[in-house]
Amino acid sequence: MRNAVSSCLELLVGYLDDDVDVNTITIFNDETDIDFDKKNIYNLVNINIVSANFELKQIGFEILFITQRDDVKTTITNKLLGNDNRVDNIQVAHSVLNNLVKKLRLLNNDNDIEFVSATEPQIFFKAYTNGMDGMTIDVVLNYPDNDTNVCCDGC
Repeated sequence: MRNAVSSCLELLVGYLDDDVDVNTITIFNDETDIDFDKKNIYNLVNINIVSANFELKQIGFEILFITQRDDVKTTITNKLLGNDNRVDNIQVAHSVLNNLVKKLRLLNNDNDIEFVSATEPQIFFKAYTNGMDGMTIDVVLNYPDNDTNVCCDGC
């Protein structure tokens, strides 16, 4: 297996790329890049590495789903619907992150990477400078370490 970080990222990106509700995937971007990069097409998922445990062979990732809030300028008489797409945004965020966790938990992969855990989603509304909606979760993956060989006999 090549580098564990690359293999885990490749797995996450592959699953997210297959999701029709994801338009852009970024890696290791900060809030400014996510909010202001004109090349971003929302719905966007950003992946950040947040932890690594060498003893347990685990890597933790923060998965951020973010999308634009669209406000309707016309009068809405249905109080449930409101004048924006806030409910739609959270429904899509929930679907994308839930599908990712299900795939990680249930599907086998070529690199034998295993799902360890996922945190409860943190929901946000009108966040960042441009007023984005979305969710974020942390996912921990376990990777095999069959290729590590530490030579201690003067080799």
